[in-house]
Amino acid sequence: MGLNPAMPFEIYADLVLSLNGEDVKVQIEGKQIVVSTPSFRSGIRFLMRLLDNPDWVRRLEQLDKALTNLFLTLYVQAGKVRFALLGQEGKRYRVVLLQWLARRRG
Repeated sequence: MGLNPAMPFEIYADLVLSLNGEDVKVQIEGKQIVVSTPSFRSGIRFLMRLLDNPDWVRRLEQLDKALTNLFLTLYVQAGKVRFALLGQEGKRYRVVLLQWLARRRG
């Protein structure tokens, strides 16, 4: 059961996490969560490690569903280049992502 989209629900936060010795910025404004990696290469490398682990793939699927139910969107980017999208706005990209994962695994 998701929330009513008409309900006012917004989050605001800024934080910095250290991931493998690199700073990762997380900015949340309204219904958008933006995770910025220090470089495209480090972000893709980390994402590929996650996708190689079936437990993390399952967790990402659960996160995607939870974000969608809350009408939130998570963007992962390096600079202005977005390379991952989960949640509400990610619905249109799921088919392409699932096809890409199937090709990568098979």
